[in-house]
Amino acid sequence: MSIYSKFEKLEWIGWQERAARYDRTTLKMTGSTIPRLIELIKPRATDHILDVCCGTGAVAKHLFPSGANVSGIDFAPDMIEQAKLSVPSARFVTGNAQNLPFEDATFDAVLTNFGHYHLPDPDKAIMEAARVLKPGGRYGFTTWVGPDASEGFRLIFETILGNVDQAVTIPAAPDAFRLADEAVAKQVLESAGFGDVTIETFPSEITCAPDDFVAFLKAATVRATFVMKAQPEDVQRRIEALLREGVETFRQGEIVVVPMPNRIVTATLQ
Repeated sequence: MSIYSKFEKLEWIGWQERAARYDRTTLKMTGSTIPRLIELIKPRATDHILDVCCGTGAVAKHLFPSGANVSGIDFAPDMIEQAKLSVPSARFVTGNAQNLPFEDATFDAVLTNFGHYHLPDPDKAIMEAARVLKPGGRYGFTTWVGPDASEGFRLIFETILGNVDQAVTIPAAPDAFRLADEAVAKQVLESAGFGDVTIETFPSEITCAPDDFVAFLKAATVRATFVMKAQPEDVQRRIEALLREGVETFRQGEIVVVPMPNRIVTATLQ
């Protein structure tokens, strides 16, 4: 059994719970990069494109004007149901990004918008993307920049992890920000058979009322939320108070604008 099996189960539960509200919450964090990701992939009307970890179908919706034939896959059935309602013209299936239910060399392009962050084995998912791509196929994904270069994630992770009850056991999880390291991303992609790797930083952000920040995090995120929920009630209250205090650093008038940069990575299957 994988040491990340509990992590994967919590991720599955978390995204099932968030499917109905995903577009109103999480997509506000993850949606701004989609147009640029698609622009870099250069979709054509003749393409067959796969969106891995598709969520509610936001990437498919943005691909619609290109005329491409779009499929999407996600491990959360409730996400797939939302995607089918959002983009009826696309084909959506429930499945595992690390074991795709498609034949070799099926797609002209594969996209993953912030999906690797939630997988036990992101490298295996990248290998699977290579397998289902045709030679010369394009691959693109986005991934969060870690606390070392992200003010937003520094606030979130340092506040939460710096104040947890050390006696509380938290499920083992893979390094969330590993693929944001340009050298690591390039090495993993080249090992999977990709070349022409390009990496750019995209300046996304969270914008909300200061008093709504903690509620937004709970509604929009899974990993940070399950760490907080595992804590005793008094610890949860302390963490929430510190988050509310810390986010004031990013106040601009009546709102806070919290920088959450990410990397957009593209490559071509050799």
